[in-house]
Amino acid sequence: MSNRQDRLPVQVDPFRMAEARRILEGDVPLRQLRRLGALLEDDTGVARVQLEFGTDEMGVRFLKGRIRAELSILCQRCLEPMPWHVDLELALGLLHPGEDEAKAGVYEPLMVDEVPMHLTDLLEDELLLALPQIPRHELAVCPAREYVEPEGQAQATAGTKDNPFAVLAKMKTETSNEE
Repeated sequence: MSNRQDRLPVQVDPFRMAEARRILEGDVPLRQLRRLGALLEDDTGVARVQLEFGTDEMGVRFLKGRIRAELSILCQRCLEPMPWHVDLELALGLLHPGEDEAKAGVYEPLMVDEVPMHLTDLLEDELLLALPQIPRHELAVCPAREYVEPEGQAQATAGTKDNPFAVLAKMKTETSNEE
C-alpha cells in the first residue's frame, strides 16, 4: 500500500498519519474556509496543499508541508481588490495536550487537542496568519498613489513647520529687554 494520498481528508489522526509516514496532496477550495473567506474579495480559488507526516530521528512526530494560494484581498489604501500570493512552508511538531513544547524540537509546536483533527481548520489558520495586517498595493501600482504622500515626506515637512512656542519665546525676550 502506498503512503501517498491524492485527496485531502476532512479529518485526520495526525499521530497515526505520522506513524504511517503518510503524504497528502490536494486542493482545498477557498470557499470551504469560512473565516478566511470573510476576509477575501473573491473566494473562487483553491489552496494547493502538500503535507508529509512522519517521525524524525529524534522521535519527534512532525507535519511538514507547503500551502500555495492566490488570494484576492482588499487594499486598505485604495479600497480595490488586490492579489496576494501565499507560499507557506510548514514544519510542525505534533504534541498531545500537556506535553512540553520543548519536545517539538526544531519544529513549531502544534498541540493537537482533538483527534481526529480537522485538517481544513489547520490549513485555514496558517493561511490567516499569512495575511498582512494592513493589506496595501505597492505604492507604484496603487490606484490611490496620487493621493498618498511618499513615506518620509510627512516627517520632513513636519520638521520645517514653525514652532508654535516661538512667538511666546520672542515675547518673553522682548519683555525682558524692556525691563
